[in-house]
Amino acid sequence: MRKKFILLHFTHALVFTFLLITGLSLYLPATRTWFNVLHFPLVTVHLIIACLYILVWLVSLNYIFKYVLNKPLLKKFNVYLILVFSFLWIGSGVAIYFQESLPFSIRGIAVVIHDWSTFLFLPWAFTHSLGHILQIQLS
Repeated sequence: MRKKFILLHFTHALVFTFLLITGLSLYLPATRTWFNVLHFPLVTVHLIIACLYILVWLVSLNYIFKYVLNKPLLKKFNVYLILVFSFLWIGSGVAIYFQESLPFSIRGIAVVIHDWSTFLFLPWAFTHSLGHILQIQLS
């Protein structure tokens, strides 16, 4: 069980990193323009990685809840924080993807939620990653 959890955790981190890189590249005008000049389908790549993220996320749910059941509050907080932000990203991402069929006001709100979710989560992702790199154990 532990090895499977470590593999899922690593896979989640890897997919999240690529999703973050492509998402930030879409957000920044200079990189978005650069990819457009290269005719690189950045939006499509971001969507494919997002689908992979959702798949990893869904596969992980059962293991996550079993893992966190008897863990300290900080580990539970980490899991629930990731779940909340994942719901925000997935929900707003789906709304952005189907934007043509939604009213303009909802499109704008979805983009704001998607962007702010990312920027609010970045400090936690950085701290969490640093903790793993430095092998800091909180129990």
